[in-house]
Amino acid sequence: MAPPKLGITLFPTDTGLHPVRLAQEVEGRGFESLFLPEHSHIPASRVTPWPGAQPDNEDLPEYYWHINDQIVCLSMAAAVTTDLHLGTAVTLAPQHDPIWLAKQFATLDHLSSNASPMASTSQRVAKQQKTPLG
Repeated sequence: MAPPKLGITLFPTDTGLHPVRLAQEVEGRGFESLFLPEHSHIPASRVTPWPGAQPDNEDLPEYYWHINDQIVCLSMAAAVTTDLHLGTAVTLAPQHDPIWLAKQFATLDHLSSNASPMASTSQRVAKQQKTPLG
């Protein structure tokens, strides 16, 4: 039986590892994939608490205010890795222009020198987000 393929999902923030180093460390440790989420719009106020809130603390975690752009980070990761599969953990497609988002993913997929770093990412996003990407 083949060992399980494990990957990393991490909020890429300005206080964490640089995307180049992150990708190199993840690949160097033998992980199969790296997935990065996004959270581009934070409401000024909320009617409902953050889903991960504790009973006495409903504040959104600080890292939400420091998240880097996932496509830029994935581009940097693709430039320095060869075998690492890259993708998005969450892409909030309604918060993007759909044509521009499709072009960004298609360009990243096309220009990546990895074996299949963003293989069908735009299709995966389209299936998950029900947008006309890919």
